[in-house]
Amino acid sequence: MAQPVRHPDLGNIHVVKNAVNLRVLRIFPYQPTPERGEHTDTVLSEFGYSEQEIAELREGGCLKQPDSDRAFSGSGLTLGTLEHQVSSWL
Repeated sequence: MAQPVRHPDLGNIHVVKNAVNLRVLRIFPYQPTPERGEHTDTVLSEFGYSEQEIAELREGGCLKQPDSDRAFSGSGLTLGTLEHQVSSWL
């Protein structure tokens, strides 16, 4: 149920495969999840925010992004320990 995927920062990682495998359907290729905040500017732009407004939100602290090695904010769980835990299940 695991699929190896190349992550730009972590190298090779495993993600959970789709539980349903229908050969008639084309499933999107497996890829790593986006980094937290990776698409923030794009999403805000699609909602009509200008680059200036997004910059002001960021400067005002509304768009703070956690450290990139944190998997879950406040949990103390890092991507390294998460990957180790998942690897132990495989």
